[in-house]
Amino acid sequence: MVNLETGKTINRIPVGNVPIGVSVSGDGNIILVSNKLSYNVTVIDSVSKEPVANIPVGAYPIGIAMSHDGKRAYGCNYNEKSLSIIDMGAFKERERIITNYTPTSIAIYTLP
Repeated sequence: MVNLETGKTINRIPVGNVPIGVSVSGDGNIILVSNKLSYNVTVIDSVSKEPVANIPVGAYPIGIAMSHDGKRAYGCNYNEKSLSIIDMGAFKERERIITNYTPTSIAIYTLP
């Protein structure tokens, strides 16, 4: 973790191999980190600054985004050409969708 005012590292949180993508829940309580070479997503409690789960996903997860209500996360599995749909209540991948392309990033927009 980095203090944005000073630019100094204030804490190191252990995650998987080659962390590459980050997403934060709407309330700021959960941080997700996609770990490219571990084929998983680390769930971090932002209050305790501790990892609480590692969720197995597809090959080379890169982009990650969480729904606005915090119930689901979506991850881009680059080498597998797929998207993982993650149940954040159970910390488990619920579905994997083949895309026929190599996804690298994802964004979620909720209609008003």
